[in-house]
Amino acid sequence: MPCNTIPGVVGVEGQDAYIETVLIAGWNAGANSIDVQNGDCYFTWAVNDDIVGGVAGIGPVDRSPNNYAQLTHAIQIISANGTRVCQVVERGAYKGSLVPLGSGAALYIQRARGIVEYRVGGTRIYTSSTPSTGSIRAGGVLYLSGDLII
Repeated sequence: MPCNTIPGVVGVEGQDAYIETVLIAGWNAGANSIDVQNGDCYFTWAVNDDIVGGVAGIGPVDRSPNNYAQLTHAIQIISANGTRVCQVVERGAYKGSLVPLGSGAALYIQRARGIVEYRVGGTRIYTSSTPSTGSIRAGGVLYLSGDLII
């Protein structure tokens, strides 16, 4: 899926404006939340319907933004042949089963008293055996230009 380059292409006098599109694949785009959480909290998000790959979850405040293996508790979304599925991933290790992901489904991670629970569309899909304590940030990593975590 093509995307617009950022920053945009500078206009040239006497030449029609254009947008350059580039396809970039790989787990190389990510971000962390600005806010830091210390106690019980939850994070919820959605992804675009034509996503190829994305991971979103929680991790330490010093996490490198494009490294999803540093997310202590996360959900990975992938699409193969137009079918979107998700799976829990903790520090790069897959947990639980693949779960079909319907259009517009909300993804949800909650930390309460150190216990982390994962939900998709309101249904609990996994409860972690790995506790979460201390300061954390939300974070996400994208696979392909045009993938979105919302």
